[in-house]
Amino acid sequence: MASLRKMGDGRWYARISSGTGAIRSESLVALRTKSKVTARQRFSSVESVEPDIKSGVISDIDAYFPWLNDEGTSSVVTLGLGEAVEQWLASRYHNNIRTTTLEINERALGHFTDMLGSKYPVAKIKIGDISRFREERSVILEHSPTTINMNLRSIKTFLNWLVEQEFITNCPKVKQIPVIEPEVKYLTEMQIADLFKLDLSKKHRFTAKGDLWVNDWEHYKRAFQFYLSTGCRLREPIIGTVEGMWLDVPPSLSKNHIKRSIELDGDK
Repeated sequence: MASLRKMGDGRWYARISSGTGAIRSESLVALRTKSKVTARQRFSSVESVEPDIKSGVISDIDAYFPWLNDEGTSSVVTLGLGEAVEQWLASRYHNNIRTTTLEINERALGHFTDMLGSKYPVAKIKIGDISRFREERSVILEHSPTTINMNLRSIKTFLNWLVEQEFITNCPKVKQIPVIEPEVKYLTEMQIADLFKLDLSKKHRFTAKGDLWVNDWEHYKRAFQFYLSTGCRLREPIIGTVEGMWLDVPPSLSKNHIKRSIELDGDK
């Protein structure tokens, strides 16, 4: 696996080691910079083609990397937004991030990349780009305030990762939009009892205008009673497993990443 190394001359190199045991070889790819930020960008390019270097597919390293060639194109390789997003998502995948979280991240950064373009340099991302996404792009996509803030959280996490990887030096501030929390409505025990006394099953083959009924009413009634008496979250009866008189939800599927065990009774 390639590694980044600073040599005595103060310049950075990509170290590529191959072989096993006593039969190992090492090669250095000069990154021709004393800047760690620039080195990280160039190292990323070396790392992405490491297998081809080891296998000999890339034999002329000096000609392959633009900062080493003789055609005057040895300027800093700019890390584009599209490539950076791919690296970030791959990193999160290998760090065992939940699939649902990855899907949210991918959608959010997909919208952000659509707005700025996949070649947009990550080093140029500024507060104005975040504001534009929040105030213009999200309006075009007709996202709710909650969805906008969820996307902004993904973008903020991505920008923090860029700083940690030293692809950028400063993280633009990401401000979420204010959301007015709806008033929580509660039902009294008497109201709940009245609801369960209702019979909303279809009474007749033919119904008059204005009649209301619920198909398989008894099923829904039992489901409501189950959620009310157990305190289960919506998906827990589906993703959990039943062991005796307990419904177990594993940490990997639990909303707060903590195992939940819910006691059942004979009616459930």
